[in-house]
Amino acid sequence: MTKASTGGFHRRSLLKTTATAALTRAHVRHEVMEIRALLDRTYLNCREAVHKPLYERHLFVEAAE
Repeated sequence: MTKASTGGFHRRSLLKTTATAALTRAHVRHEVMEIRALLDRTYLNCREAVHKPLYERHLFVEAAE
């Protein structure tokens, strides 16, 4: 329910409510996809930062043997 300009309350139309809900869902979906992309990039960067030194250490140990 919303407050009308006359001071009384009235129900929002179903069409308006449905359209608003669809826009809200689309907006939230867009934000989630942006966050997911950021997390994927962060994960890959962290993985590379950890695995590269481990792989180089492995090569160094193999060369020493």
